[in-house]
Amino acid sequence: MVSVYDEQADPGRLVIGVGSYRLDMIEIGARLIAGSQIYVDDGIGAAGEAGDIAASGAGWCHVKKLAMSLIEPPDFPRPVFLKTVGCAAWDLAACRTAQRALGTIAR
Repeated sequence: MVSVYDEQADPGRLVIGVGSYRLDMIEIGARLIAGSQIYVDDGIGAAGEAGDIAASGAGWCHVKKLAMSLIEPPDFPRPVFLKTVGCAAWDLAACRTAQRALGTIAR
């Protein structure tokens, strides 16, 4: 399996993976994932749809839900890898935030 991106995890870097839901579709490589704090948008969906995390060998015990970052912020400046698996609730929240920022919906 060849990843699309597998640079060294650099301090202060945020890498966001949005594809590769199968083990044969690796987007982000094991080297970057191993050196990063790992977050997913959907903890339940990620177990079946985050092929790059599964292929990296990173234990799921090291993967945190994105919502937890509000309670326990990431350890900056350590690198962060965020894997999104298409959670519709997060998409809706992002759209509402963008609309509010643009002033197109009421607060």
